[in-house]
Amino acid sequence: MQNERTRLSTDGSRLGRELLGLLSIFLGLLVILSLATFDNRDPWLNHVVSGATRIHNKAGLFGAYLAGLLLDIVGAASWAVPAFLCLAGVRRVIGAASSWPWWRWTGFALLGLSLCLAGAAGDLGDVEIFARGILPPGAGNVSSHGGGIIGHMLYVGIVGWMSPVGAFLVWLFSLILALQMLSGLSVRLLAAVG
Repeated sequence: MQNERTRLSTDGSRLGRELLGLLSIFLGLLVILSLATFDNRDPWLNHVVSGATRIHNKAGLFGAYLAGLLLDIVGAASWAVPAFLCLAGVRRVIGAASSWPWWRWTGFALLGLSLCLAGAAGDLGDVEIFARGILPPGAGNVSSHGGGIIGHMLYVGIVGWMSPVGAFLVWLFSLILALQMLSGLSVRLLAAVG
């Protein structure tokens, strides 16, 4: 009797975890669709379109607003959002034994900030990081910068204290640190391989 209760309790928590994982994967795919089909002609919070207009985003008006909001806030780093949602969903569905330690979450956040900083630098022309055609159509026309509002504030703040070359070094250090925190690889191990 006790084993049956334990099994039902475990199955219920497993089912809940898997449903949450599938929801997370679905949301990640919805964000990917929204970002991939972003069109500057669509309305979003920071862009008003007068009169009746045809929505070009394949996720509809919701996708147009979602993509516009993400691109305005974090720019090209918006693509980290669906990556995070899909990764978290897959981990829940397969029943990953342990949750991520704090340094992995910190690494993910640092990677997002690094992408924001790189997007702002590329958009302002100080460092040619993004080539034409990498961002979705119309993304270069977003009213904020390639790094979004956050990337622009980071970049302007760092360049205010350093030069664009110093900002590049901060970006490079942040990127290496983020990748190490996410992967768990040792710098010493990578140096020994190279």
